[in-house]
Amino acid sequence: MALRGARGARRDLQRDPAAPDHVQGHAQEPGRHAGPARPAHVPLPGVQPRALRRGDLRRATGQGLRVRTPVHHERTDLRDGLRQRAAAPHARSRPIRRRAHAGRVPHRPAATRPRAADPGAGRPRRHPLRALLHQRSQSLITRPGGQTRVNTQAAPIILVTGGAGFIGSHTCVELLEHGHQVVVVDDHSNSSPAALARVEKTAGRPLLAAYRMDVRDTAGLDRVFRTHRFDAVVHFAALKSVRESVQIPLDYYDVNLGAMVSLLRAMHAHKVNRLVFSSSCSIYGEAKKLPLDEGRPAAPTNPYARSKWMCELMAGDLCRAWPEFAVLALRYFNPVGAHPGGLLGEDPRGVPGNVMPFAMQVAVGRREKLSVFGGDYATPDGTAVRDFIHVVDVADGHRVALRELGVDPDRPLGPAPAGLQVLNLGTGVGTSVLELVAEIERASGRAVPYEIVERQPGDVTRLVASAAAVERAWGWRTTRDVADMCADAWRFQKANPDGYGAPDGVRDGARDGDGDGEPDGGGEPGITAPSVAGAVSGPPK
Repeated sequence: MALRGARGARRDLQRDPAAPDHVQGHAQEPGRHAGPARPAHVPLPGVQPRALRRGDLRRATGQGLRVRTPVHHERTDLRDGLRQRAAAPHARSRPIRRRAHAGRVPHRPAATRPRAADPGAGRPRRHPLRALLHQRSQSLITRPGGQTRVNTQAAPIILVTGGAGFIGSHTCVELLEHGHQVVVVDDHSNSSPAALARVEKTAGRPLLAAYRMDVRDTAGLDRVFRTHRFDAVVHFAALKSVRESVQIPLDYYDVNLGAMVSLLRAMHAHKVNRLVFSSSCSIYGEAKKLPLDEGRPAAPTNPYARSKWMCELMAGDLCRAWPEFAVLALRYFNPVGAHPGGLLGEDPRGVPGNVMPFAMQVAVGRREKLSVFGGDYATPDGTAVRDFIHVVDVADGHRVALRELGVDPDRPLGPAPAGLQVLNLGTGVGTSVLELVAEIERASGRAVPYEIVERQPGDVTRLVASAAAVERAWGWRTTRDVADMCADAWRFQKANPDGYGAPDGVRDGARDGDGDGEPDGGGEPGITAPSVAGAVSGPPK
C-alpha cells in the first residue's frame, strides 16, 4: 500500500475521515481488490495517524524511512505520454500531473543524496535480469592485441579428450587463448605429459585440470564429469593407423568405438549435450571425383575408417533418441605443421605414424631415411595425393565449431543446433608425398633421403577436400599454405630435436592422444606405423 507524508496527513484530518482507502481501482469496483481496504488510522512508527486517499502522491517518513511510490493516476499519465510519443516521435508528451507536492523534490537522507560529480547518480535501479547481463558483460577482459577473453569465473568449461596429443594440444592452446577453461583427459600412450606444460606456457594460462586415464574407464570418466560441470566436449582420443587397423581390427573397434560409447554415456548421464567429434577423411574411401564434399556417400576401405564412420552413426542415433544432443563431426584432411611459437609440434611416441614428423626427424638426423609407400599411383609423380592442412587452422576450426554449438566465452551459453552435422576441414589443394618432401627440404635447408616401397593395405590414391560447405556455414577458411606448414614444423623440430623427451618404459604406440584424424595410410602414406600401447588410468578419486 502506498503511503504519504505528515503534511498530507494533517490536511486529511480536516477532510472526511470515512473516505475509502483505495490505492488502485475505484470504490464502485470492489472486484479489483484482493480484500477490504486497510484502516486509514494504522500509523507507521513515528508517524501521526492520518487518512489516505486514492490518487495522491504519497510519502512516508519515520525512523529514517523514505518511500516514494507513484500512484495510479501517475502511472496512467506515464502510459499516456509513452503512447503519445510512440504515435508522434517528435511530439512532446503531456506533462505528468501530480496532485500533491507538485514541483517539489522528495527529501532524501544525506547518505542517499546523489553527488553532483557522480554521472550515474539518480539513475533508476536496474532490473535484476539487466543487472545480471551487465555483470556478465563486465567479465570480458581485453588482452594485448585487442582480443578479448572472459573472466575464468564465467568462462565455459570444455573437456578435451586426447588433449596432450598433436591436434589436441594445439586445440587446447586455441581454446585457452580465447577464454575457455579446459580439462584434459589423456592416457599418454602416444603423447607426452610435457606437452601440457607447454600448452600452458604457450597460452599464458593454466589448464583447469588434467587427468591421465583411458576414456573407456567409465567409472573414472563419470568421476571427471561429477567433478566439473562441462559445457561441451571435444573428442580426439582414438587409434589412427590404417595399416595397423588392417592387422588388428578388433583392437581398433574396441578402442575407438568403446571410447565413444563411454563418452556418450557420460555426456547423456550428466546432461552435457554439445560434442565436437574428430572424424576422418578416410571415410570417403577411394575417390572417383574430386574435391570430396560432405554429400559423398561413405565408402571406408579399412577398419580405422569404418570405426570413425561407425562413431558418426552412433552419434547420429543418440541425436535421434536425445533431441537436445548436438554433434559436429569434423572430417580432417591431413593436419601437419606446428605452433609458430616453436614449443608445440608433432612428437608421437616411438616411430612416427605420419609423413611430416617422420620426414622432419630424418631432416634433423634422428632417422636415416623416409619410406614412401607406393610410387605407382595414377598421379603426376606416382605418389599418393593428400589435402594437407595446418594444425593451427584445424585447432581454430574446433574453436569455431564450439561457437557454432552456442559455446562462446564472449556471450552467454546459447542454443545449439540439435542433431548431427558433418563438415570437412581442408584447403581444397592436393599435394603429393614427394611434393611435400621437396617443400620440407626447402624449409629446413637439408636433404631428406627417401625410398619408394610397396603400397600399404587400405591406401587410396587421392583425398582432397571441398571446404565450400564450412565456408558457407561459418564464414571460415584456412589461412596457411604448405610452405607455412613445413616452416613451422621445422621450427619446432630444430628447437626440439629429441621432441618432448619420452619417459622410459613406454612402448611405441598408435593411440592418437590427439586424434589427429589422419592415418598414415588413408591419410598420409609414407611411413611405418607404430604398435599398440596399453591404456593408463588415473581418474580423480
